[in-house]
This record gives sequence, structure tokens and C-alpha cells, in this order.
Amino acid sequence: MAFSQRRALSLHRHLLHQELRNPTNLSPTELSKHFGRYHFPTLIIVDGFVVNFSNLTDLPNGVYVGSLLELSEETIMKRVSEFVSSSCDGDLFWSINGIGAPDLTVIYVPSGCRVEAPVYLRYFANEGGDEGSNKLPLSNPRVLVLVEKGGEIGIIEEFLGGDGDKCYWANSVFEVVVREGGKVRHSYVQNQSLNAAHIKWTWVRQESASTYELVEVSTGGKLSRHNLHVQQLGPDTITELSTLHLSVVIRHKIYIICSATDGGQLTEVFFLHLCTVNVKPNLQIIADDVKCSHGAAISDLEESQLFYFQARGIDLEAARKALLFPLVQR
Repeated sequence: MAFSQRRALSLHRHLLHQELRNPTNLSPTELSKHFGRYHFPTLIIVDGFVVNFSNLTDLPNGVYVGSLLELSEETIMKRVSEFVSSSCDGDLFWSINGIGAPDLTVIYVPSGCRVEAPVYLRYFANEGGDEGSNKLPLSNPRVLVLVEKGGEIGIIEEFLGGDGDKCYWANSVFEVVVREGGKVRHSYVQNQSLNAAHIKWTWVRQESASTYELVEVSTGGKLSRHNLHVQQLGPDTITELSTLHLSVVIRHKIYIICSATDGGQLTEVFFLHLCTVNVKPNLQIIADDVKCSHGAAISDLEESQLFYFQARGIDLEAARKALLFPLVQR
């Protein structure tokens, strides 16, 4: 990135940071909600910019969490640049993010380092149109996670709805590189405005003996889509995916490149209300001597089970929640 571009983006970020911290623009309640104290290392990301952080000094030596614009360590910058230039070719939404992302949030874990507390990323959209208007502001947050050999970290992503039921489009990309023996525990919560469009790409590259675990809960958005792309590039890799969606387009793609792999992919979707669900499991095997399976199941809750609750004076909504809870726990 040219110096003039970096300087302009830094100025834009500074002005946005000042605007969001100005009490004339946000009430004390809103300020507390956006920038309150947390127990975990926390970044507040607004329209793709890191505008606030807390508890980052508690991170182990060598770990970097923050904006690429603020990254001064040349060694980390060089490592990040290697993987930014070699990331995958996504779809139209990936390309839009690549063009429109104003900054890159970087999470770097050096070799052999274990980060005990999870890093908490909170995303907000600063602007939104009223329902029925033609205004649909677009934000393109982008995150790169690089965990070196034997490193370990937990990351919580939370996309929040902001004020009211504003209309906006959040188009995010989350890239993860897990080197040999590394581990990433990833929690992703999508609770945006019910009038918002939420499009997300998660791209994961796993080297041998590495682990990637995803727990996903998606309850917001008028349109919600998650493209998950996992590459297993070595033996003994472990990938665990657990998701809960109210209504969504699900597209999971897992590449099996190494021999002697035992893999399974199963997507289960339960209806809570009238909704449309599109599921596209995709397991691509580019190796011999593998044992793999994949499948998808879409179903409402059993009518007989619902009737059992209703016959005992429990309303339909409470019955659905009671039946759903053990499924979510599993």
C-alpha cells in the first residue's frame, strides 16, 4: 500500500473514531454499549475500521491484535503480506470486499504461543437506511488470522444490529491460516438488524496436525449467507463445525488433499418459523486412500412432540424452544 493511501486511511479512521466517541452523536447508554469494559482483549470494528480496543496489553509477548495501518513490526508485516497475496479466489462478494475493505484487522500468534483468553471482535454498522428507503450503506470488514507452528488462540466474532431495524449491508471476510500443530477456536454470532443483509466469507487453510473449530449462531438479518471454505493441506488435521441458523443460505466447502484422511460432513437444519433454507454441502476429494462422508437434513420439529407439549397446556412457541434446546446443546 502506498504511503499516501496509508496516510489517507489513517486520517479517515481517526475522524471516524472521533465521531463515534463524541457524546453529541451517541448517548451515554450507546457509548457504554459500544465501548464498555470487557474481560477479554476486545476490538470494536465500525464499518471495517478498528476504532476502539481494550485489554490488549494483557496479550503474550509477540502476539499482535489490531489494525494493519498501526502495525509497525516488520517481521509480522512480512509474514502477513505472504498470506494476503496467496489467499483464495472467492465469489463476487469476496471481490467486493477486496475492493471496498478500508483496513485489515490482523491477529498474529507466534510459534509455540498459547493465548489463554479469547480475542473478542465486535462489529457495528455506523449508517443505515430506513425501512422502505433506497438507502443501503455497505461496509466491508476484513480480518486475517495467522497462527504460527504450535500456536493457539480463541476468537469470538459478534455482529450486532445497532439501533432499531435499520437497512444496511455487512459484507465481511474472515481469513484463517493455521500452521503445523496450531489450533484456532472460532465463535461467530450474527445478530444484526432484521432488515440488514449479512454476507460473510470464512476461508481457512490448515496445515498438518492443526485444528480449526467453529461454533456459529445466526439469528439476525433479513438475508444471511455464510460461505465457509476449508482447505486441509496436511495429515492429522481436525475440523469441527457446529452451526445454528434461524434462516440462512449455507454453503460449506471442504477440500481433502492428503491421503489417509478420515472426514465427515453433516449439515442439519431445523425450522423454527416459516422460512426458506438453502443448503449446499460440498466435499471435494483430491487424494487416494481416504474415508469421507457428507450429508444434509432439513426438517421441522416433530408434530407429535409439539402436540405432547400443547396437550399439557404449553403454548407452541414455548414447546418449540423446549425441543430446540437439547439440539443446540448437542
